[in-house]
Amino acid sequence: MCNGCGAIPNVQILNVPERYAYIEVSQKSLQLQCRAWRAGRWGTYRSLCIQAPKIEIINTFFFPDPPWQAPILALQAVILTNQPQIFIADMSFLTKKSNVYILNNYQNIRTTLNDLPNDPQMPEWYQQCRSPHDIFRRPVNWEETQRLCEAYLNIAKQFWQSLPQATLLDETDIQQHHQDLQYYKHFHKVNSSGLKFLQQSFGIDWTEDFLNYFYA
Repeated sequence: MCNGCGAIPNVQILNVPERYAYIEVSQKSLQLQCRAWRAGRWGTYRSLCIQAPKIEIINTFFFPDPPWQAPILALQAVILTNQPQIFIADMSFLTKKSNVYILNNYQNIRTTLNDLPNDPQMPEWYQQCRSPHDIFRRPVNWEETQRLCEAYLNIAKQFWQSLPQATLLDETDIQQHHQDLQYYKHFHKVNSSGLKFLQQSFGIDWTEDFLNYFYA
């Protein structure tokens, strides 16, 4: 599942610092890989994959540049002992204006999962930052897992195809958008559900430096 970013328009691969791009803990058969792309003039996409014999975690974010009226797109999947645990997708507009075209494509796909309701047992920190459009599912079998995977691939594909429809914000809104983006990133950095796991696996100092980079 640790693939690239698909059909991002005008994609440019970014150089990830060597100490973050790949790290391995051989005694635990644990690997971490981080990739980053520049999505045209609209923003940056980052992907984090952690793999071990009984663990697979995929965490991706698209962060728009402050001048653009485009949402944050977050996708996450957690698989433990070959059993899917959590699938999360969220499209967060940080400004009062929303790009209807991008949002409608997402909502159409989200509707196909209406029979799989959001799990009410969400972490408290996540409830504070989720948008009204989030998908938070705990699949109970591989059939549900397959549906979620297909939905997420479609969400990513539709998002990248819709991104060129993003519009520029007014000058008066750009600074506020920038501040909201920084708050969102900081909130996820300090509340990351994998924070303790990263610290235990790779050390506290490395984890702090890495998250500062990932959510820059």
